[in-house]
Amino acid sequence: MHLFRLLSICFAALLHGAEANTKVPAVVHELISMPSALPAALSDKLAEEAKAVVQADGRGQLPVDFETAELFVSLGLTTTTVSEVNIRIETDEDRWGTHSDSALPGTPPDYKHTAIIYLSGCEGGLQFPTLNTSVPFTKGGLIAFPAGLEHGVVAAGPRIMLGPFSDKM
Repeated sequence: MHLFRLLSICFAALLHGAEANTKVPAVVHELISMPSALPAALSDKLAEEAKAVVQADGRGQLPVDFETAELFVSLGLTTTTVSEVNIRIETDEDRWGTHSDSALPGTPPDYKHTAIIYLSGCEGGLQFPTLNTSVPFTKGGLIAFPAGLEHGVVAAGPRIMLGPFSDKM
């Protein structure tokens, strides 16, 4: 029975392009980087779909199918299957400076963390000055960090991202 369980976990990890037991915890206490959380083919598909729904301000709501919604649950991004997620397309001029995130409309102000999935790879990354580190933008890569942790974009080109997700989703 244990062998069957182990094989099913490994198969699920291969199917989803992530390592077994890799998911965002219910509350994030430190910086988490999963460079290949989403398979490249799914990232490409979602990036193309994003271009059709994003508004002039670069933001929008992306409808997702049930299988993708289940993947978000398995990654710990949401607690239930969702029918749409936040999408954002940023240009190489969008830098936002060093900042801490605040709750988006519809997100309770006491949320504990932020998670983002990049659907496109590009130069640059997300810099965390208090940790003296940065995480490169990779296609299908997931970055999660505690609320209040200062961060900013450095040397980035155009990028497409899902999220932010929070512990309240």
